[in-house]
Amino acid sequence: MQDLTKIKLRHSPLTDDIYLIRHGKNENEALDKRVAERDVLQVITEYMMFESPKGSVKKYRFGKQWYELCIKPIRPKERKRK
Repeated sequence: MQDLTKIKLRHSPLTDDIYLIRHGKNENEALDKRVAERDVLQVITEYMMFESPKGSVKKYRFGKQWYELCIKPIRPKERKRK
């Protein structure tokens, strides 16, 4: 079994993508990586929509800063792709 402490999620400001990376001793140097944005969003959506068909709101804190994350289904008429 691989050591999961050497695997992290990272955001790249250069590409504006979320990556799943495997690193060595230097946590800032990816030995392997793959785009993981869809996986991250899918897990968050499943987590927040569980037993909440109309959506939900989660409040959380990183350090001293609080955030609010809201997720709700979009009706077909409201859907627009960029």
